[in-house]
Amino acid sequence: MKKTVLFASLLLTGSLFAQSFTPANEPAIGDASNMYVCDSMAPSYANITGTGVTWDYTTTKKINGEMKSISILSSASTPNAASYTASNKAAEVPGFLMTYWETNATEKNSVGFIYNEPTLGVVKAVFTDYAKLLTYDFNLGDEISDTYAGALSFTLQGFPLTPDATGNIHSKVDGKGTLKLNSAITLTDVLRLTTIDTLNSTVSTFIGTFQVQFIRTQYEYYHFSTSNLPVFTHSSAVMTNDGAVIGEFTVVLNMFEPDQVLSVKNNTVANFNVYPNPVKSDLTIEGDFTQADAQIINQTGQVIQTISGVTPSTIINMEGLEKGIYFLNLNIDGQNNVQKIIKD
Repeated sequence: MKKTVLFASLLLTGSLFAQSFTPANEPAIGDASNMYVCDSMAPSYANITGTGVTWDYTTTKKINGEMKSISILSSASTPNAASYTASNKAAEVPGFLMTYWETNATEKNSVGFIYNEPTLGVVKAVFTDYAKLLTYDFNLGDEISDTYAGALSFTLQGFPLTPDATGNIHSKVDGKGTLKLNSAITLTDVLRLTTIDTLNSTVSTFIGTFQVQFIRTQYEYYHFSTSNLPVFTHSSAVMTNDGAVIGEFTVVLNMFEPDQVLSVKNNTVANFNVYPNPVKSDLTIEGDFTQADAQIINQTGQVIQTISGVTPSTIINMEGLEKGIYFLNLNIDGQNNVQKIIKD
């Protein structure tokens, strides 16, 4: 589902840089980049738009030892090429995401994606009515909205499902300015491409019919004299089931190594997920870990509850907690992993 095109289109919806996005600065097959995974609590700077602006990420910390590789492939060379014959390129984040698109002289269109999601397994989306991402040339202040349709395939609670899906996507080059990435790296004449993608699907099972929605908001920063790939991305997504949040995450990636290291990983969806969020009573934990020790921490940093032997599908009763924001910390294989919890 587009919880990812959503997660990198989390990473890659864009093109390249000059003073605008053009077919000439489209990422080429063979382009690749290693990105540092950063603190997911980094600001999105959603309201810093226009020309001559500054986005300052010099204090954003990296997560020690975690990197994501991005590579551009010929879609025909990928294992699922037969499902994406309309695509000519694919962006791969190994073990996580593959996005497919086609580019011509006038526009760039999303054809679909394959996403490894902790709770749903492998999620595959194939668009028959493509999602238009850009029209060339795409300059500062230009924006485009488009609708799309297709089919999904995934497994929910052990049942394989293939629902139809529709969505809408809005892209805009909303800023040009200075991007500060660490104490030594400051880039000027950077373009920011902002994408908001909403995917809707009606899922029918023997226990009922559900309205599933994925909303992705992504900020990509391009400095084409450095790379044809984004030099920095801030991507967030939320998944709802009949309006209740069942999963959300934020991923922040930096091409240049941050100066500081984060000792606690925030919102690491690769390890675990929680739902519903906001929660009134029972909070369910799911993920790709075997066992962990958990702590519920309030906004002042006080540990208010400790739970040993947490496993996937563990349910924590939150009913006795006051309304507000809490943090669930799971210690998985010696690493702390944190999700923000909103108690209703």
